[in-house]
Amino acid sequence: MVALIGPCQTTPARQIVPGNSANHFDLESPRSLARLEQPLTALEGLRGTVAIEENPAPSRPFPILRVLC
Repeated sequence: MVALIGPCQTTPARQIVPGNSANHFDLESPRSLARLEQPLTALEGLRGTVAIEENPAPSRPFPILRVLC
């Protein structure tokens, strides 16, 4: 797991994982938030690089990511 920290509105994660990929989550997007209502279900089948942008609530998906690593 790697965290990219920088000013708002920078999107280096989108250069690694396109915004329209199933492996991309933007936590300011209602669609991504809905997908992460059940984080284990949303994340456990994904393979490769997963990008999660704008994490205002660190407790939401990150404990699940630790389990899945």
